[in-house]
Parts: sequence; structure tokens; C-alpha cells
Amino acid sequence: VMSSTPYIVEDATADSRTADNRFAHAHQVRSYACAPIVTFDGHSLGAVAVMDTKVRTLSQEQVAVLQELAAIVME
Repeated sequence: VMSSTPYIVEDATADSRTADNRFAHAHQVRSYACAPIVTFDGHSLGAVAVMDTKVRTLSQEQVAVLQELAAIVME
């Protein structure tokens, strides 16, 4: 994770960032979302992520929950 904002892919087969990703194809990942785990001084340690085999559109509330989970992990 190179950003401090969520990374969301609604359809991994159609998104240019993931269309050629071998892991996504091998595991039939169609949607992916993650929120970075960032230290208080701005270092990214990893991410809390969710995946599905179906195309998904996350609501703003769902993205907020993912970010909150990442913040809880950081604490």
C-alpha cells in the first residue's frame, strides 16, 4: 500500500491496475478493497483487505468501516 487512502477495485478483470494480476485470476477475485494501516507518523505497515469472487461496489459507509478497522488494528 503506497497511499494513505483506501484502494478499491470493483471488477478486477476490467480494472487496468489488476486485469493482468495472476493471483486475482487464479483465485477468481473479482473485487478487492483495502484500507492502509498507517502509523501516527505516516508509515504504512500493511492493510486491512477484503476480497470477493463477485463484482462489488462499496458504499461510503462500507469504506468508512474498512478504514475504521485499519485504525483499530493500528491502535
